Amino acid sequence: MIPAVIIIVPAYLIVVFAMFGIISSAQRGGGDNAAAIGFALGMIVFFLAILLMSIVLGVFFMFTFPLIVDRKMTGVEAVKTSVKAAMANFGGVFGLILLNAVLGFVGALLCYIGAFFVLPITLTAHAVAFRRVFPDIPQSFPVPPPPPSSWAA
Repeated sequence: MIPAVIIIVPAYLIVVFAMFGIISSAQRGGGDNAAAIGFALGMIVFFLAILLMSIVLGVFFMFTFPLIVDRKMTGVEAVKTSVKAAMANFGGVFGLILLNAVLGFVGALLCYIGAFFVLPITLTAHAVAFRRVFPDIPQSFPVPPPPPSSWAA
């Protein structure tokens, strides 16, 4: 959470001050649309770069929470293991994250109604990817469970 704030807050401040500068120069009769067009193109490139960076970071942290829950790892161990697993399967994991991002965007474009259909697919895809990268560890119980006839006692 904190690293995202460190990136987003200065970026928004730059955007706001640049917009005020362009607006004030236009009101003074500058009439130069090149600055506004350059600003708009710069913002598009900036937001696409932030989007790509967040997708790449999402690839590295994709398996962190399932590793904490399933393998009972600490946070640092889970992040290290998730990064190693993502690097070993970078193409598949990146493709899955990108596909889920596109499906989520399309779901959001449909007034978020589509997001309700996409969310179960996304969560299931993450679970399947986790099980393919980290197969299930069979648990061995020291004592077998009691037979069903003793349950009704």
